[in-house]
Amino acid sequence: MSNEGSLYLPPWQHECVSVHVGGAGVRLGGSLWPLLCAEHDLAPSADHRAGQAEGRDCATDAPEALFTLSEAGRYTPRALLVDNEPSAIDEVRKGYCRDLFPPGQLVTGKEDAANCYARAYYRQDSSGLVDMKTVMEQIRKTTEICDDLQGFLIFHSLGGGTGAGTTSAVMEHLTAEYPRQTKITFAVFSSDRYMQSTVQPYNCVLASHAMMPHADCTFLLDNDAVVDLCAVKGKIRHPSLDDVNSLTAQVTSSVTLGLRSSGPFLSTLQEFPVNLVPFPRLHFPLVSYAPVMDVEQPGEDLESPRSLTLSCLDAESHLQKCDPRKGRYAACCLLYRGDVTPVDVNTAIAYIKARRKFDFVDWCPTGFKIGINPKGPYASPGQRHFGVPRSALCMLASNSAIAELWGTLTDKFDLMFAKGAFLHWYLSEGMDMEQLVDARNDLAALEKEYGDLFASTWNGSNGSKALGHKFCPGDSTGI
Repeated sequence: MSNEGSLYLPPWQHECVSVHVGGAGVRLGGSLWPLLCAEHDLAPSADHRAGQAEGRDCATDAPEALFTLSEAGRYTPRALLVDNEPSAIDEVRKGYCRDLFPPGQLVTGKEDAANCYARAYYRQDSSGLVDMKTVMEQIRKTTEICDDLQGFLIFHSLGGGTGAGTTSAVMEHLTAEYPRQTKITFAVFSSDRYMQSTVQPYNCVLASHAMMPHADCTFLLDNDAVVDLCAVKGKIRHPSLDDVNSLTAQVTSSVTLGLRSSGPFLSTLQEFPVNLVPFPRLHFPLVSYAPVMDVEQPGEDLESPRSLTLSCLDAESHLQKCDPRKGRYAACCLLYRGDVTPVDVNTAIAYIKARRKFDFVDWCPTGFKIGINPKGPYASPGQRHFGVPRSALCMLASNSAIAELWGTLTDKFDLMFAKGAFLHWYLSEGMDMEQLVDARNDLAALEKEYGDLFASTWNGSNGSKALGHKFCPGDSTGI
């Protein structure tokens, strides 16, 4: 695997800018940044200075990848929090991170988007809603002080009006102004348990369609799956949104760990699409995490590489509501952290292969990518239910089972669209019916591409794809 540049440049010379949009994105940031501060021994206070992080190994620990170091020696997140209505950002202003973010990095409007994608997208510059010019100006100020901007991390929901509509507008502006930078999104998927609006299926379909050309890799975070993971593995009877966000922050920390500490694997944003995206449109990897243990479980054998790997293969450990056993793999990245040795990892992988736990497509026989980072997991400030293991594993995999999510979503969309339910809220904001139909058809095409391409075999004699029939120019797959 090529890792040009990152092997010779320290990680902090490849800066990332994080953008949290909407209530879900802001609240996820409220759980994520205290955890990142704890991992890098940084106090969540504007008075903290770099010299106070005693014992930090500057050769391996690289908070500068996600934090800005000021001339006064203070670390602040290289992040922007955006929401049309101020309640979620007010929680950040009054909470544990109240001194962490400078005021200019907190951008709010005066009224919400009424859970309507069209309102947030088409009226972004109207009075009351967030002004997109202000958002992009703040992003420009943040990027101008970077030595080597590698890309953006965008956190948002697909079901909310701001998370869907405003994020779509932000992604379009980022592509126009930063076409060469990688854009990785963490998108909270529509949830039946935490559905705050009936029109979430409309917002999800429209946002997924609008952002598909602009995102290089998207990690879907399904709240229903995360709640089940907290309940089954973490043994929490009634998981709250704080529990969900705490666990999601742990997963996000593991995904971004290579950016923040020296290592040969996933140390730049560009490596995510290179290793996990077989075709540009199929950029939705599965994510799983282990172990999720409650405070009474530390004595159990949950932390050996074999146990971690087997646990990550369970559908219950995935952050998406789908069964990976029904799909096929095109790539799989295993990101171990903590007290793990290469010998134990190789033994665990050999054991998994012998049991044929992975079904890889014929045209991508590369198999596994392994990353081992000695930095173990940390406890999130205020975390009450989850034990802190010595080692953990985050698995990122390109698997066709992710298409189940799109099938479920389009079914919900069709039920509402067939009755014309709530369509007037979208049409009255400047959207026409063809845009809804095009977005729905695009996701249907995406679902079919996952089925066709992951079921196909590669014909090495002429380099063409056999999709159950002879490949011809102008084939309907369009790939």
